[in-house]
Amino acid sequence: MNKKLAGIAFWVLVLSAGAATALSWLAEKSANVRVPQKDPRAEPIKQTLERIKLPPGFKVSLHTLVPSARHSAVGPNGQVIFVGTKDTKVYSVTVDAASGVAKDVSEFAPSIPKKLPSGVCFAKDGTLYVAEINQVLAFPRAEAE
Repeated sequence: MNKKLAGIAFWVLVLSAGAATALSWLAEKSANVRVPQKDPRAEPIKQTLERIKLPPGFKVSLHTLVPSARHSAVGPNGQVIFVGTKDTKVYSVTVDAASGVAKDVSEFAPSIPKKLPSGVCFAKDGTLYVAEINQVLAFPRAEAE
């Protein structure tokens, strides 16, 4: 790895606790922008899924409508799925623990500007990392918020 890339990787790894706390605070204070799930686009998707031939015992179904979805990460407690997109948004999908069905889909931390936040993943300590084309954001208590 060249020195320039090593420096960038090091900077990402040493994201300060202060910056992470500030991002977490901004995420908490952001307005909750919901994504409607009753959408005319769902029916054609369901019809397409019905035509897929699967082995016995397997099933495929539409779980959630999330605009421009790219990657997803399930929170450590299994209560929220975070979805990165090819746009400027990250979505949180609250899941009903009993049924596994999505209860609510809303934009996560809408007040924080993002640029192609397609990579989402969780660290062992529960911090949500969002990789963009120009930065990596950290949200220490994302699933709790």
